[in-house]
Amino acid sequence: MSRPTDIMLLFSIADRGRGVLLLEELKKRGIKNHFQCTGVGTATSDMMDILGLGTSEKDVIISFGMRGQAERFVDEVSSSLEHVGRGRGLIMLIPLNAISALASAILQKQAGGAPMDRQIVDGNTSSPRSLIMIAVNAGFTDEVMTLARTVGATGGTVVRGRLAGVEELASQFGIELAAERELITILSAEETRDKILQAVNETYGLRSPAQGIICSVPVERAFKL
Repeated sequence: MSRPTDIMLLFSIADRGRGVLLLEELKKRGIKNHFQCTGVGTATSDMMDILGLGTSEKDVIISFGMRGQAERFVDEVSSSLEHVGRGRGLIMLIPLNAISALASAILQKQAGGAPMDRQIVDGNTSSPRSLIMIAVNAGFTDEVMTLARTVGATGGTVVRGRLAGVEELASQFGIELAAERELITILSAEETRDKILQAVNETYGLRSPAQGIICSVPVERAFKL
């Protein structure tokens, strides 16, 4: 039986346009579910030139995969990604502490494992705070945040992007997801995390019109700027 700690989030940053190559490398290793958006590096152009980092415009890719897949990807590709841009980006491997069971079941089935039967799969990872991430169809952000606030959320941040791999999800699992997505991030205290996860998943989960993909990662420290 898989736990959330068996599922990893890969947070990747690459120069604009090189994200496509990174996605190809991830797909080769069985990591097929991604949220794509764009970003801008904060270093000045002079500093970027000095560091040899090229353009400050970035592709940001958030991927989900089983721990074995993710670790093999990092081990095998870290020494052979010159064509993607070694030194021009970053890949972070982050364990989950909760994920909606349907999303977990899809990831496990893709990797040949057995699905879970609970609404939220919880790893019981002890951390004072969690970063909740909710990817929903465009237009549902206000509704999700209104509900999240009723159960303890104090605010959130929205990033717009696209969901990659929707064709495969439709053909293999009969789930037709809209590509245009809004990613809501909510920093939550431990005592309110589960309430937010359960409430949002029950109303805006994958089987709802919002088609929400919901997970959270542990946060060791956080402070206001």
